[in-house]
Amino acid sequence: MNEQWIVGEPGGPSGPFYSVVSSTGRVIAMQIPNERDAILIASLPKLIYLLRQNIDDYRREREELKMTIDKLEALITEYDRSVTR
Repeated sequence: MNEQWIVGEPGGPSGPFYSVVSSTGRVIAMQIPNERDAILIASLPKLIYLLRQNIDDYRREREELKMTIDKLEALITEYDRSVTR
């Protein structure tokens, strides 16, 4: 997440509107009517990054839980076999 999105104040090339540009100079959005919406747009990369981290964490935890359940099922099966002998 090297590139940051920055809110531009009204004036200049965007006229009386806010804008969002990247730290590399790329134009993300022009003519945003209010600061609140500009801030929300500028926050999107960080929100997406955090969402991806949460999804990765969820998948990792789900896999660990599945392995634990598989081990427990194997132990239960082994116990059932030993009891029925």
